[in-house]
Amino acid sequence: EDDIPINMLYPVPKQWNCFPTALEDDVLTMRASISKYGLFHRITLWQTDTNKYMILGGNTRTTCFRKLFEATEEKKWLKIPALIYKKEQLTEIDANRIFLVSNTDQRKMSTQIISTAYCDLMKLEKKNSFYGSGIFSRDAAAKQAKTSSTSFSRYLHLSNLIQPLMDEIDKNNITIVAAYELSFLPQPVQTYIYEHGLYIDMSTQAARELKLLKIDSTEDVHEACALVDERLKELKAAPKRYKYKIEIKTQLSDDMKIVPFVMPKERSEEFVDRLEQAVKESNYAEDLKKDLLKALGCMEKKKKKSCEFVK
Repeated sequence: EDDIPINMLYPVPKQWNCFPTALEDDVLTMRASISKYGLFHRITLWQTDTNKYMILGGNTRTTCFRKLFEATEEKKWLKIPALIYKKEQLTEIDANRIFLVSNTDQRKMSTQIISTAYCDLMKLEKKNSFYGSGIFSRDAAAKQAKTSSTSFSRYLHLSNLIQPLMDEIDKNNITIVAAYELSFLPQPVQTYIYEHGLYIDMSTQAARELKLLKIDSTEDVHEACALVDERLKELKAAPKRYKYKIEIKTQLSDDMKIVPFVMPKERSEEFVDRLEQAVKESNYAEDLKKDLLKALGCMEKKKKKSCEFVK
């Protein structure tokens, strides 16, 4: 840690930077805060030469210091507090990774920017793994981004979404999860959904049903769009109601309770996997986690046993 002259600082290479320039209003707000209260968080630098430092985190804060000096000519704004990595401590991949993680964590960004940043982070992880062998690239990159593997995967796949639908996420006209499901559809079909307003307030279940149609890019666009219309029409129809009697032989003590889950067979494995991940990443007490994971293990085994379903 040290105070570094701002004239020794320079930005990262353009090809690293997928982030937008801070808005003027945001700069003015931050500048006012720094002027009144000082700098709460040091910037992050990589010393690439004797008198040269690359800004890995803190471009906007550096801009504020420059503007404060221009406005006041007070010498205290000519140096900025920084956390510094020496040249030999980092490779270019390490520096690029720190830049992406620092800016992804601190900015309020559009879905497009987060998706692009996560894709870049994934590429770096494949080039040079952060944790070494023994962990999937996606999981390692998600840990660095301080998010769950499920959320990270969604943002990665959103790179297949057409730009107009991507923009609609930030307008709150479609949820990220529903948009993620639509990103599996060929882009001409996505365009049809966008142009006809079918995405507006689309439920996650409806979007997932369209994904399950498994339309690929080789199919005729008109026929594919007709399939989409037909499936959405079916989903809007009144739901059919069924009654089932489920019989499962099991030992049950007085302090235990059976909690049934009913879902399509093809979704059951995904349900167990996602529920298991949610439990592992939760803030539940360790003994509760253990019991829930044990129950999920039982569910995994019971999937292979035959159960009697009486309509």
